[in-house]
Amino acid sequence: MLSWIEQRRFPRWAELGIILLNVDYDQQLEFEKGFKTIRRNVQQQWQTPGHNNVYLMVSGPLKRKEALIGFAYEGIKKDERDQMMSNAGHEALKRSGTQRVLIIGVDLDERENPYSVAACYGKRNPEGSSGAEAEPAESKTENGGGDKDAGDV
Repeated sequence: MLSWIEQRRFPRWAELGIILLNVDYDQQLEFEKGFKTIRRNVQQQWQTPGHNNVYLMVSGPLKRKEALIGFAYEGIKKDERDQMMSNAGHEALKRSGTQRVLIIGVDLDERENPYSVAACYGKRNPEGSSGAEAEPAESKTENGGGDKDAGDV
């Protein structure tokens, strides 16, 4: 995944790489296990409104904590997927207390790719000199690991 991100160099690509590199091996295994559970849940209940399709994990050293989300989906349009990812990213920023969140999305209808979309959400103004909550910023790339070029948003 890191080499795929580096090759495409879409906006904020380095941030995605840093977030991934902050996840130690044991946390990688924990994330993989939790995300597999979410994928199975979506495969079985994708038509049920409100089903759980997100796995959230906070990782990294105390001063550099990052949020990582596994987002599974099936049978939804790109606009709906993007809105769901945006909602999950904003909620994760609030709940985790981190400055950035990486979302790895997997379309369960397209099994040939290790992931379908990756997005980085972060606070534009993390120090927030005015004391107001920072506005989220986003960067996204699609078709992870597939033959097609990534589409930057």
